[in-house]
Amino acid sequence: MKSQLSLRPIYLTRPERVKAHVTICVMAYLLINSIEMMLRKAKFTLSSEELLRQVSSCQLSQVGLKKSPQRSLTITEMTEQQQQWVKLFQCEKMIRPKMIDQFNKFLL
Repeated sequence: MKSQLSLRPIYLTRPERVKAHVTICVMAYLLINSIEMMLRKAKFTLSSEELLRQVSSCQLSQVGLKKSPQRSLTITEMTEQQQQWVKLFQCEKMIRPKMIDQFNKFLL
């Protein structure tokens, strides 16, 4: 697990922080395993690290004017390959304008 997640020593003393850290690490590990299983099932030879590198340029950004309380969220335009990954992982709903509006209301 350490090699895939690039973990480094963490010095936590409070039990609730240790539990939270371990929980996040296990969830990340499960997510990486799920990605790899879906890639294998779809017959892709790509690693989970390479896939994450490819999709990292697609971002959700907050846009607004200085001194203005109004903000909105925009998503960067995806490449054809990124769109294929969205379909493979069945995340089409996440990039619909309606869903972005819901994120906008929740985050802002």
